[in-house]
Amino acid sequence: MEFSTLLYLFALMCIIVVNNTMKRLLATLILITPAFLTIGQANYGDSREELLSTMQKSKKGRAHIVSANIKTIQNFAYKRNAKVGILEYEYRYDNRGNCIEWFIYRKNGKVKVHELNTFDDSNRITMSQYYNGSDKMKSAESRVYDRSGNILEHDFYKRDSKVAKSKTISTYDTKNNITESKMYDKKGKLESRIEYSYYDDGSKKQTIEYSGKGKVKQVWNFDCNPVGTAQAHKFKDTSKVCIHFETDKDGNQIKVKEEYSNSRGLFSFTMRTVSRYDKDNNEIDRASYKLNGKQLSHWSTVYNSDGRMTEYADYKPGTDKPYWKITYTYNSDGYVTESDMYWKSFQEPDAKYKWVYSAPISTPAK
Repeated sequence: MEFSTLLYLFALMCIIVVNNTMKRLLATLILITPAFLTIGQANYGDSREELLSTMQKSKKGRAHIVSANIKTIQNFAYKRNAKVGILEYEYRYDNRGNCIEWFIYRKNGKVKVHELNTFDDSNRITMSQYYNGSDKMKSAESRVYDRSGNILEHDFYKRDSKVAKSKTISTYDTKNNITESKMYDKKGKLESRIEYSYYDDGSKKQTIEYSGKGKVKQVWNFDCNPVGTAQAHKFKDTSKVCIHFETDKDGNQIKVKEEYSNSRGLFSFTMRTVSRYDKDNNEIDRASYKLNGKQLSHWSTVYNSDGRMTEYADYKPGTDKPYWKITYTYNSDGYVTESDMYWKSFQEPDAKYKWVYSAPISTPAK
């Protein structure tokens, strides 16, 4: 598998092990950090309510690690029918349940990627440093917070540079809703700016992205007016986001988020993305389409009655045949012990991953 796929799986497994939820599949490579999740509010699709809910789940995830007295978690990969596994991932925690280090290993046991995280007294991540296998720092990022835990400044560094390659400054209203984000380059030149507006009930109304020179680059409108194909073709620089509710085949109410947005690049086109959520706000299905109905991508997840993800599948566009899928097994205390990955016959796993904890596992905190 390609390295990008490994990173993808790594993020996926990290979230499942310590958070038991998956806000976004590609959300993070950093574990159990409400501070990092705060960045998600800048995304046009997140509400403050959803953000706080995710942060609360992260706090529970930290409590799981602390209550079990876990200091390290190791993930071993087993090829089909193999009796000996190869260490691929390792996560190390402090006494407060924060993931202070994680590693990706090569098949020969040497470190391929290493990240070092620093947290403040409120368990908010303040610095992340990324190293290669030779222990040379490739990049870093730092965060500064206000008293409410909102990120005021987010800086990115290349290698061991003392000067930020890019910087994002954000402001918030009295309800802790983000109102503006400004992105600067390493010379302090404004590259882009994003403005956020809200309805009286706190839900998002509109998000506008401007270039450094003040030209409108993209607009996101949050309303549920019907969007037809003819109207959607007009979305050159505008996106429409609608949230409504449907009833599934079992009579359960599910939330559906539908977005029309314009892709950027040489061959830009308007795309429709439909996401579905269960009663616990877990995203269980996402599909993207061209306006002519052609499906571009599709994935789905399955959760058990305890709210833990048991399966993730990525499908060939326009079919119900998966490219690959991964399943998860938990013990009676709710900790993942094994994950199986399929990409060939789907009758038996092509690879297995087993989790080893550094301390006896106790019941997770409620």
